[in-house]
Amino acid sequence: MRHYLAILLLLALACEPQTAKEPADSPVVRDDKGRIIAGPLKVYYPSGKLKGEVNYKNGKLHGRAVKYYEDGTTVKSELHYEEGKLHGLQKRYYKSGALYKTENFNRGVRDGEVKKYRRDGRLMTEALYRNGYPGIYLKEYLTNGKLKKKYPSIKIKTLDRLAENGTYTLRFYLSDGSKKVTFYQGKLHNGYLHKGLQELPAVNGVLDYEIKLEPGQAARGELHLVAKVVTRLNNVYITTAHHKLAVERPW
Repeated sequence: MRHYLAILLLLALACEPQTAKEPADSPVVRDDKGRIIAGPLKVYYPSGKLKGEVNYKNGKLHGRAVKYYEDGTTVKSELHYEEGKLHGLQKRYYKSGALYKTENFNRGVRDGEVKKYRRDGRLMTEALYRNGYPGIYLKEYLTNGKLKKKYPSIKIKTLDRLAENGTYTLRFYLSDGSKKVTFYQGKLHNGYLHKGLQELPAVNGVLDYEIKLEPGQAARGELHLVAKVVTRLNNVYITTAHHKLAVERPW
């Protein structure tokens, strides 16, 4: 939800009366309660350095919004809004001024290519989103410039207690023991997560999928699983697995 946080941040900037310096001839238009309706607004640090510039239209953020580091000149982020929602190409920068990240939004939803760069300008990450959901198309580059190839996979362990208490458990976990993982039941759509997936509760990176059967009952089918993993570079990696199920509890 970074785009949501960005909106809150800029709104917070506009609500800092102790640092906002609005000249008497300011083009900002306000309603009878002092809320901004239209026009550009500049916000300043207590030091007097420029902190941010935003624009409003019909009471909503609209157009280019820029935030600066404490020096008042180095751009920290350059965002674009359309009627209060992030829209178009968004950019974020290191304190040195070097480009850190670019990403595309469509009416408030991350959609399209995301790129991250190292401080020296080399490409660090490439990822694709569709309608706010990440896909399997993540590329991460090592410090030597080579493409990272080793990622965790979903491991499956079966716990058969049918004879004891009528339960058969499928235990899912990641091969590297990662705990920053969310499991879903279902299939990807063209390689992307989607709202139709069912999230399954996991504890410390482990998902126990329990099936309970009465004597003489059987369970057959195929379980499709998706794992959303947070990498060390704070990106989202998607991996999948499926398991053919054919178990029966004896009488």
